[in-house]
Amino acid sequence: MLVLLAALAAAGPCFFVSGDIRTADGPVDSVSFDSETGLILSSSQAGDCTAIVPPTSEQARVITAGFVAVGTRTGLTEVGAVSATNQTDAGGDNPFRASLVVTESYNPMASHIAVTRMAGVTDAVVVPSGGLISGQGGWVRLTGDTQSDAVVDASVVMAGGRDGHMSRTLRVWRQLFDDADYLKKNRGVVDRGTARPLSAHPEDLRALWPVMSGELPLMVGVDRASDIESLLTFIAGTELSVVIDGGAEAWRHADALAAADVAVLLDPTVFGPGGFDQLQGRPDNAKLLADAGVRIMLGHTGTHNARLVAHQAGIAVGQGLSAQQALTAVTTTPREVFGIGGGALTAGTPATFVIWESVTSEIATDPFEPTTRAVAVYIDGVAQDMSSRQTDLGERYRGLPGSPLVPLTPQ
Repeated sequence: MLVLLAALAAAGPCFFVSGDIRTADGPVDSVSFDSETGLILSSSQAGDCTAIVPPTSEQARVITAGFVAVGTRTGLTEVGAVSATNQTDAGGDNPFRASLVVTESYNPMASHIAVTRMAGVTDAVVVPSGGLISGQGGWVRLTGDTQSDAVVDASVVMAGGRDGHMSRTLRVWRQLFDDADYLKKNRGVVDRGTARPLSAHPEDLRALWPVMSGELPLMVGVDRASDIESLLTFIAGTELSVVIDGGAEAWRHADALAAADVAVLLDPTVFGPGGFDQLQGRPDNAKLLADAGVRIMLGHTGTHNARLVAHQAGIAVGQGLSAQQALTAVTTTPREVFGIGGGALTAGTPATFVIWESVTSEIATDPFEPTTRAVAVYIDGVAQDMSSRQTDLGERYRGLPGSPLVPLTPQ
């Protein structure tokens, strides 16, 4: 029976890609996948698959899993200053929005999605903003024409906002979690009209139940070392699973963060006196955290620059993080932290990968080098269109008189 099932699985059209394939678990020789299921096949299932030839195969190239942009507003905003196109803060005056599901505002046809995907980013964790509890963020694939095509999981993280004061924020959160615990232990009191005064709407309090049990991680924006210490004290003895967003001074508590299994989403360009919360930020923050065993993720470049994940990883590598650690940080770690799985290009996982090439054949390519570009992107075994509104506009105006301009000649 097992042999029959394996034969049936390999019966559909299948393809393979080979070359310098790098995964979080180390290099592999080739990856085969079923184009109908979009899943990677085991070596015994591969059979006679057709090879995928990169667009310019004479160039130096490398293949990795698709990168993940975490904490972005991709698909939620077109122009940040135009409120009609900004769907990130949908809570109005309500500071507690735990029941808000931001992927209900996700636009899979947003103009910047194609630009981001062309840079090798295949997935994103999109999060809301505003309030002291901003709402639920979701996992999306950067493909498809509808929300049902794109949204993988509408609730993978609870975004916790701040009002600038960690002590006041934690005091409010204690009351919120206490009220949520009260409702959980006294179900029906709201319907009977016998509930005690509550600090938030019952639906928002109920939405905190999976956070309290550790099923849904809480993402907290914090940079200062003393605030991180307060946060660690706050979650001690609880089941809360926390992701730090920022962590400019997180290196000072690297061992404590590793012991508490607190993941950190960081921007490796944030260090030095850029603000009073990052005075002790270090450029090798990512290396120090990873070496201590902290699960790190790289990026946090907003909406329109979510495409710069590879660039951010390259900066971290330049400051001491190993290329293998960086690859893990942008492929498998986000999937582990948010419970999605995949990213290691193993059998049974989605065939989501990127073919990178160097712009010059003499340079050994690496996805984190500035000379490298993504030339092919596959999501769930489907080759993605490598064009965008920007490339279309470039083609439209390329042949017009005066474009491109004649270079100035030095006199």
